[in-house]
Amino acid sequence: MYKKNKDRIYPQIGQIYIKPENPFGRAHFYSGEKKIRNNYFSTYLFNLLVLGFFVLLTIIAIFAEFPGRFMKKRNDY
Repeated sequence: MYKKNKDRIYPQIGQIYIKPENPFGRAHFYSGEKKIRNNYFSTYLFNLLVLGFFVLLTIIAIFAEFPGRFMKKRNDY
């Protein structure tokens, strides 16, 4: 009912209860929370924040016309 990975032993059942170790938001598949430094966030909230960040970057790129600048350079050849 347990599996060994390097120097740790993990349960095959109840993996959702294992706390994530990585301080940069990475966690195992069934994790119910993500760890950023010493703060824990629910996976749902973490995913919404990451999605919002990338939407904001996309909006900034569109209004700054980065895709248009790239396409003009490619079409000049």
